[in-house]
Amino acid sequence: MEKCVICLLLLTSLLLGNGGFCEAQENDGSAFQCNDYKNHPCTRPCLEGALPKLCRYYFLLEHYTTMSTACYDCPSNSSHCFLPQCVLGSGGNHSVLTVNRMLPGPTINVCQNDVIEVTVDNRLEVGEGVSIHWHGQRQRGTPHMDGTALVTQCPLHSGAKMTYRFKATEEGTHFWHSHSNLQRSQGIFGGLIVRTPPTLNPHVNLYDLDLPEHVIMLKDWVRRSVDETFAMNYRSGVLQLGDAILVNGLGHEKGFSTDLPYPSFKVMPGLRYRFRVIVNGLLDCPLQVSIDDHHLLMIASDGSDFVPYLVDSFTIFSGERYDFVLQTKPAVTKNYWIRFKGFLNCGTMPAVPPIHTDLLQLAVLQNEGTGPDLPQEGATYDNSEPGQMSLSTLAGRTTNETIRIVDLSSVYPDDDPDLYTAEPDKRFHITLGQTQQVNPRFEFPPLPGENTSRRRTTVFNQQLNYITSHLPPSPPLSQLQDIPESEFCNNETLRAVDCSVDFCTCIHRLQVALGDLVEMVLINYSFLSASHPMHLHGHRFRVMGIYQFDRELTVDEVRQMDAMGEFPRRHSRAPLKDTLVVHARSVVIIRFRADNPGFWLMHCHIEFHTETGMTLLLQTGSPEDLPKPPRGFPRCGDWAPPDLTQDELKALDIPDYPGSKVKQTNHDEFFKEEKTSHASKFPKDNISSKRNYKSPHNSAQGAEIDEVIRSRKNEDKERRLGLAVGVPVGVTCICALVALVLVARRRLDRKHMYLKLSTENIGQSKSLPK
Repeated sequence: MEKCVICLLLLTSLLLGNGGFCEAQENDGSAFQCNDYKNHPCTRPCLEGALPKLCRYYFLLEHYTTMSTACYDCPSNSSHCFLPQCVLGSGGNHSVLTVNRMLPGPTINVCQNDVIEVTVDNRLEVGEGVSIHWHGQRQRGTPHMDGTALVTQCPLHSGAKMTYRFKATEEGTHFWHSHSNLQRSQGIFGGLIVRTPPTLNPHVNLYDLDLPEHVIMLKDWVRRSVDETFAMNYRSGVLQLGDAILVNGLGHEKGFSTDLPYPSFKVMPGLRYRFRVIVNGLLDCPLQVSIDDHHLLMIASDGSDFVPYLVDSFTIFSGERYDFVLQTKPAVTKNYWIRFKGFLNCGTMPAVPPIHTDLLQLAVLQNEGTGPDLPQEGATYDNSEPGQMSLSTLAGRTTNETIRIVDLSSVYPDDDPDLYTAEPDKRFHITLGQTQQVNPRFEFPPLPGENTSRRRTTVFNQQLNYITSHLPPSPPLSQLQDIPESEFCNNETLRAVDCSVDFCTCIHRLQVALGDLVEMVLINYSFLSASHPMHLHGHRFRVMGIYQFDRELTVDEVRQMDAMGEFPRRHSRAPLKDTLVVHARSVVIIRFRADNPGFWLMHCHIEFHTETGMTLLLQTGSPEDLPKPPRGFPRCGDWAPPDLTQDELKALDIPDYPGSKVKQTNHDEFFKEEKTSHASKFPKDNISSKRNYKSPHNSAQGAEIDEVIRSRKNEDKERRLGLAVGVPVGVTCICALVALVLVARRRLDRKHMYLKLSTENIGQSKSLPK
C-alpha cells in the first residue's frame, strides 16, 4: 500500500514540477539561477485528511565567498545586500560553502508525513565528500537516509549526485546539515520545518500566525576559515573564540564597522506569532535570546511540545531548537531590538585572567507602519540582561529566576508507561570530559634531550568514557561484514587498560537489543570540561533528571549515590528531546525505547568535539534486524592489491620482493643483514637474509620461491656492480652524443641561412656552399 502511495506522489510531483533548481542557462550565457524554494508548493497550510505530497528539492553544493560580486554595491546600497546569490556573513570576503548560493541554505517547509526528496549535487571544487543529515528526523524504516558519513552511507564524492528520500514523520522545528568533515560550520545547513494540521497541534490556539519568514537560524562565526581555525586550534595551541554571531546568515563582527544592515522580522501590532529558533554551532557558544519589552511564551523544544511557560529570555546550545509565541503590542509606533547574547567561547571564558569576547548580535522586530528605523535604545553586551525569568540551559539549578528543561512537562501522553517504572534492560554510565594524554594525531614526540614535561601544544582530548572514537572505513549500517570486529570497542572491552592514563582510540560502540529500555547516565565529571550538547540520532529521549554539583565526580561515586536514591527520576510527562546539554560537574539521566533498528551516532554537537572523537555508535538490534540497503546503494572502504602469484612474482623486476602468498607483517623487520638498509622494510616472517639462512618453506613450492628470491638477489648484485663499472663509460658516451647533436644542429642552421639568402637574391647566380 505504501509503495502505491509513493508512486502516486511521484506522478503528482511530475505534474507539479520540482519548483526549479540551480541551473546554468548556457544558451544565453547567463549566470546560475538558484531556487530558494520560498514559493515551493509544499509550503502550504496542513489539513487533516489531505493526501501527503512528494516534495522535491535540488541542492547545489559549491565553494563560495561572502560579499562576492553578486552583492554589487552592498553595503553602500543596502538593497543590494539582499539580491539573489549575495552571501553576507559579517562583511568582507570569507570562504564559505553554500547550498544554492545561500547562507543558510534553503529552508524546507512540509506537512507531517510528506515525502521529502532532495537531490544533492556535490560540486565542491577540491574533491570533498559530503553527506546530508536531517537533524531531528528519526528515519524509522529508512536509516540509510540519515546522512551520517561512514555510519549510514559513504560520503558523496565531488562531481556526483545522490537523492535522499524519506517520510517527514517527526513534526516541529528541525534542520538539515552536512555530516562530513567540518562542512556544517562552513555553511552547509538550513531549516527543516514539519507542520501538522490544526486538529493535531496542541498549541494551535496560542498563536495567530506561523510564518516561514519567522524561522531564525543562529550560528557562531569565526574570522578565519573553519579549516584554518581547526588546524590552529589543535596543531598550534591557539584557542579560537567566536568573532561574530550570524542571524540568518547576517552579523556584525565585533570591533569592525561594515555598515551592513541588521536582520529584521516584520510583525503587525496586536497579533500572536510563532517563532522557531535553531542553532548550528561551531564552538562552545550558548546564546541567550530576548526581545526588548516583550515576554516569550515557550512552547516546544527539538520539535516536541511542552506545557507553555512564560519567560523573558531563553538560552540555547548548538543542535537545539526552541519555539516561542510572541504577543506584539497594540497600536505600537516603534521597533524593538531582538538580542542574541553569547556566552563561554562567545562571552567570557573562565581563565586567569578571564578572556572576554562578549559577543552581542542585534536584529530588529519591525512593526508594520513604523518603517525601517532602528530602535533608539542603546544595546550593549552589559545591558542585555535576561529580565526576571529565563529558561536557561546555563543554569545548574532551578531558582526563582531560572527554570530548566527538566522542570517542564511534555504535552504528549506517556504511551510507554514502563519507561518510567521498569528496570532498564541496558544502563550505560558515560563520562564526558577532556583529558591531556598525548594524542599522536596532533602532537609530536620530543626532540632528543628535550624536556618532556614541557609540551609544545596542549591538546585537550574531548572523549566519552575516556575513548577517542574514530570513524570506520565503511558504513557499518550497510557493510558491517567489511569491518573487523576488533576495530570496535567500549569501556567493557577495554577493562584491562586505564584509558584515563593511556590514550585509547577505536570505533566506540554500544549495543542494545531491539525493544530494549535504555537508560544513559551522562557524567560530565570535571570543572575544566566544556558544556557538551549531546545529540542522539534515530531516537528521541525523555529527560529524567539533571543534577549539578560543586565538585568533580567519579563514576563509582555516581553509582553509589544512585543506589542510595540521590538521583530521583521523573515519574511522568518528562520532556522529550534529541539534543541536551550536559554541563561541567553535572549528571544527566535520559531514557528511551530502542525501537528503531540501525547504527545511530551519538555525539557532542560542538563541531570540533565531533571531529576529534567525542562520539559513539549505538547499534540498535542485531545484524538480522537491520533494514536492507536500497538497491545499488554505494559501497566504500579499504582496499589493497591481492597477494602476488608465483608467475607475477617471477615477472617482477624488484629485488628482494617478499613471497607471493605470505602476507606482509612487521614491516620494520625483514632482513637482519648488515649494511642492507632497504631490506628492513619487509616482514621478517616472510624472508630472512641472515648468513645462517633457513627457508621458512618446507614444500617444493616454498623451495621454488626461495630459489627465485636468491636469483633476484644475485641479479641485483650484478646489476649494481655493472652500474658501478659502467657509469664512467656511460657518461663519456652521453657527452659524445651531445657533441654530435650540437655539430649537426650548427650545420643545419648554416644551411637554412644560405637558403634564405638565395631566396632573397633571385636572379643572381650564386651557388650554395657544399
